[in-house]
Amino acid sequence: MFRAAGSWFMALATNGRKRKLRRSPSLPKRRQPGSFSRSLRMEGLEGRQMLSMNVDWIAQQGTTATDENRGVSADGLGNVYTTGYTSGSLGGASAGGIDALLSKYDSSGALLWTRQFGTSARDEGLEVSADGLGNVYITGRTAGNLAGTNAGNDDVFVRKYDASGTALWTRQFGTSSVDHSSAIVADGLGNIYVSGVTFGSLGGPSAGGMDGFVRKYDASGAVLWTRQFGTSASDDTRGISLDGMGNVHVTGYTSGNLGGTSAGGQDAYLMKYNASGTLLGTQQLGTAASDVGTGVSADGLGNVYITGVTLGNLGGVNAGDRDIFVSKYDSTGTLLWTQQLGTASLDVPSGGMVADAFGGVYISGRTEGNLGGTSAGASDAFVTKYDASGTLLWTEQFGTSGDEETWGISTDGFGSVYISGLTNGSLGGANVGLEDVWVARIHEDWIAQLGTASMDEARGSSTDELGNVYISGFTLGNLGGTNAGGQDGYVSKYAVDGTLLWTRQFGTTGHDIAFSVSADGLGNVYAAGYTAGNLGGANAGFLDVFVTKYSASGTLLWTQQLGSIGDEIAYGISADGLGNVYVGGYTTDVLAGTSAGGYDAFVCKYDASGVLLWTRQFGVVGQDMVTGVSADGLGGVYLSGHTYGSLGGASAGLSDAFIAKYDASGTQLWGNQIGTSGQDSASGVSADGLGNVYISGTTEGSLGGTHMGGNDAYIAKYNSSGTLLWIRQLGTTAYDLGYAVSTDGMGNAYLVGRTDGNLFGTNAGAQDAFFTKYDASGTLLWTEQLGTSGTDIAYTVSADSLGNVFAAGMTSGSLGGPFIGVRDAWIARL
Repeated sequence: MFRAAGSWFMALATNGRKRKLRRSPSLPKRRQPGSFSRSLRMEGLEGRQMLSMNVDWIAQQGTTATDENRGVSADGLGNVYTTGYTSGSLGGASAGGIDALLSKYDSSGALLWTRQFGTSARDEGLEVSADGLGNVYITGRTAGNLAGTNAGNDDVFVRKYDASGTALWTRQFGTSSVDHSSAIVADGLGNIYVSGVTFGSLGGPSAGGMDGFVRKYDASGAVLWTRQFGTSASDDTRGISLDGMGNVHVTGYTSGNLGGTSAGGQDAYLMKYNASGTLLGTQQLGTAASDVGTGVSADGLGNVYITGVTLGNLGGVNAGDRDIFVSKYDSTGTLLWTQQLGTASLDVPSGGMVADAFGGVYISGRTEGNLGGTSAGASDAFVTKYDASGTLLWTEQFGTSGDEETWGISTDGFGSVYISGLTNGSLGGANVGLEDVWVARIHEDWIAQLGTASMDEARGSSTDELGNVYISGFTLGNLGGTNAGGQDGYVSKYAVDGTLLWTRQFGTTGHDIAFSVSADGLGNVYAAGYTAGNLGGANAGFLDVFVTKYSASGTLLWTQQLGSIGDEIAYGISADGLGNVYVGGYTTDVLAGTSAGGYDAFVCKYDASGVLLWTRQFGVVGQDMVTGVSADGLGGVYLSGHTYGSLGGASAGLSDAFIAKYDASGTQLWGNQIGTSGQDSASGVSADGLGNVYISGTTEGSLGGTHMGGNDAYIAKYNSSGTLLWIRQLGTTAYDLGYAVSTDGMGNAYLVGRTDGNLFGTNAGAQDAFFTKYDASGTLLWTEQLGTSGTDIAYTVSADSLGNVFAAGMTSGSLGGPFIGVRDAWIARL
């Protein structure tokens, strides 16, 4: 959940009814180091369950003077930019008066750089836009000579930076009157559009009073066209957006008849231009009171949304003072719906709005009432979400005992939302002076349940570079096709918002299970497991390994089968990003070399076309198996598993966990074994891309801490040479099993499993799923326990490079939707 200074609220709406959710004050924020428990809440959301709104991070910075953020933009590469202004020295020496700011943060919220610039007069950054090509543009106003001689009073400026923070060019323009910009948007083709207001003749004769304008630049800063518009009254611009066809949409307010007859006072409007600057239409919307458009966003499907503030009954009965409104138009300018939201106090969508790629519409601003809960102070920031049909999904309100306001909102295309603004409290750190700037990244937790009337489980998961997540497992029913007989394997693909994109079911008349899945970063996905039939060739014995490859659209590309006269099962698979895929498991006979006896571990390598390149079999007398595989992207591959002998060192007890590293040619580089006098196993492995590797598993002894009783879960970290860096053990007096581990590329590791006790909360039933996050030093950052009155297990976890984390498993209850059969599979975003 999103909370600040000990106060947060969240409201969700279902079937028109709002339900307020409060978490106990004793439960710390998930985002903070040292957070050891967290409650999960569920609400219906388009076939999924929304668990909570999560803050990934908040970054606050400031000087002893006044500092404000006025805009935010994510670049789609994991970075986010903010702009604003400071009266101090925040990113360099003050030029005098007020200086403009541009700051860049990475996906973990770390500040990469800040650029401060200005003149001896007033200079303010008012909006920012990243172009997806590594460049970022800011616009604002200057009362000085920033990039030329001031035309008089305030001038507009536009400045372009590259990804390293180097200023590439600056343009200043204006009239002898007041001119300032309100918004900026880059189109990904190198063009930039700026909107604003002028009291002079900027792009044509003044219509009278204050006019709006739109100006287009190319990538080199050359002006392509300027359009000035207005009535004899006042006309303002507040927001600008591009659609997928290259059209430009502008909103603001008019006191005249700009796109129709004025309803009275100020009316909101929506104006549309094509890429050449031809006016395509204007829509005017209002009541007899004041109505102002403050933000606009096109959704990529031909629709466009505007938000603003109304003092009247625009989309419902006014709650008192200023209310928020949101309206949706289709591509022809037809108004589809308007919704109104407010309290008896002031509510303003000052941060504007943004539509995501999944049909969601987000609005941010400030409220002086209880919009999404109890007000924390004088004014709170808020974020609210609507779906494409105008249904209010939730409202999140947060703040300190002081004043908070949002002045910008942006999405990254991967399911995260960024908001920025100002605070005079300690929202994301200690307040330095008067007003500080802040930026936050938030996302929605969700859980989806899928199944048939029979048994269905998810056993493997993997993320790709586009924010999608894949799960694999087995079904005894018709989950994604007609059951071939017995257990069938399946692979399902989900978008980052939880939308099911496709499911592919496959099998023979025997049993077929897909224990693991791996996306290759090239748009393909691989699954591995075992088959008792002829899935990818003639069965060599009873159980054979299979490896199957699908395209991004779910097209089957190939299936390979590998076996002996004994049994073979593949538990792990990992694509290396270079076109190869590694598979690991066990064999009871001979796959490559001589059997050591009992169960031997194996690892094999396939190329992108399914050709088997090599197989390595290893073991001792007894049982040895590979349970996890992780390629490091540098040509190496790590294996985890367990052994009943001395596989990578002296046996400590009944069974020990092991970790081993192989190079691309199949040569073992090192192997390590850890254990206690009891049973110890490793069930998962994950390379972090930073030269380290993590394993997860279960112990019956004191492996990395005090044994709590029964089985305890653990997570261990090694460096690339096999040196153990740390182990963390966790458990209750009951059974606690660590099933899987994943790393996010930012130094964090995630451990999931099951608990029969009260590990991080009160157990809901027989067995609950648990989730934990550790930083690179082994500090526990947050924990979650989730379950029903039945059995709930998290078998797998997968994190991507942007910090999105997904887990999957099985449930015998209604964990993420209606319970369908004996066991259902589930997948959740954490």
